Amino acid sequence: MLSPETAEDGKIRSQILYGALRVVFLKWFSILLQRKCRDHEKRVYHLTSSSEIRISWAEIIERGRRITEKIPLNNIAWYPGGSMKKSKLLHNICVFFFHLLPAYFIDSLIFLAGHKPIMIRIQRRISKGFEVFEYYANNQWDFKNDHVLVLRKLMNPREKKAFKIDGEGLNIDSYFEDCISAARIYILNEPLDTLPAARRHMRMMYWVDVITKMLFFGLMIYMLVSVFDTFLDVSNGIYRLAGHVLSDKEATL
Repeated sequence: MLSPETAEDGKIRSQILYGALRVVFLKWFSILLQRKCRDHEKRVYHLTSSSEIRISWAEIIERGRRITEKIPLNNIAWYPGGSMKKSKLLHNICVFFFHLLPAYFIDSLIFLAGHKPIMIRIQRRISKGFEVFEYYANNQWDFKNDHVLVLRKLMNPREKKAFKIDGEGLNIDSYFEDCISAARIYILNEPLDTLPAARRHMRMMYWVDVITKMLFFGLMIYMLVSVFDTFLDVSNGIYRLAGHVLSDKEATL
């Protein structure tokens, strides 16, 4: 169910569920059916973590940032960053400066090199993903898993070990590390022996990110100072002109 809470500083909790849990639960449930432990009043079983493992989206982003430094992907285009934003306006400003402008700049270089631009198309896909994800990330979803808790009480110690359907002893960081490692190996075809090169590339992209931000903010400061100097020159010119006009009127009088 959707609770009335809305996003505040990334405090909305996420729902963590590893895929193997579904298979384990179905195996255990089939054993219950064989025992004829059928409770027709409990037809819905929510395999969710919100009532036991309470972790916010902001915590996931922070943990993910640390883990991607330890287990980076190969040939990343930029150093990982970003954070949860309280303001939609601030989010749009960051998208403009850190997504759209770099995408147009890189596409311009790609076009001048004689290739087909791709970054703007990728950015549009990312924006669509943001729109879909925003509703679920900015509202707190609470699914009650009381029926699953009742089933756990029916398990003996041997069954609890064989059919793990709880989060007891779960290490969140290790879980996410395993997820990223599995994604590298089985989805992106990046074997673990490429990790040292990926870490070197990550360190290089860190300094590229730092230097780029320094240059960007230096340029912003330079532009602001230039605009301020221009404003002062115009103000002084208007002041001198007004003084000259007033002195001419006094001389005429």
